[in-house]
Amino acid sequence: MYNYLLRIKYNGENYHGIEYQKNLKTISGEILNYFDIKEFRLSIVSRTDKGVNAEENYIVNIFR
Repeated sequence: MYNYLLRIKYNGENYHGIEYQKNLKTISGEILNYFDIKEFRLSIVSRTDKGVNAEENYIVNIFR
């Protein structure tokens, strides 16, 4: 298993938060789609709600 730390900054205006939610456009979902990841376990350091921007956020252990 590989361990990764992803440091991100984003405009969450058109997203339903950072947490992955099936059938909703989220920051985590977009990252998983970009890397074409089907099996995953995410550890997100903090959370943001719908429409919230983040200057700095971290996601750990994307790949399994």
